[in-house]
Amino acid sequence: MASTPPSPLPMVPQIRTPEKRAAGVYANGSGVWFTAMEFTIDFLVSLPVEQGTDPNGNPVMMAPQEVVARVKVPPPLVFEIASNIANAMDGYEKQHGKIPEFTGGGPIGRPPDAPKS
Repeated sequence: MASTPPSPLPMVPQIRTPEKRAAGVYANGSGVWFTAMEFTIDFLVSLPVEQGTDPNGNPVMMAPQEVVARVKVPPPLVFEIASNIANAMDGYEKQHGKIPEFTGGGPIGRPPDAPKS
């Protein structure tokens, strides 16, 4: 008589943060782009505004941003990330109140040190 193989043990996720990454990095903007194989999420920080010129040589104020972290994920993981963020936002708002609209940083928007219109 054949015996049945033992059932596999349950998987228990265990997240470990290396000490060198424990502090994290600050970001006040983000950008997302994709290919057929992956989504890329860039986390950005705004740098001081500087004077520059557009392609036609006209003076403009530049709002430079620097990538502080870049994360590449497979397309199916994007749904899990979006769900985790939505759940965290719900929890945050229950504990701290409505999250205010973000008006600065990011690849498009008013830099933090720009005058409000």
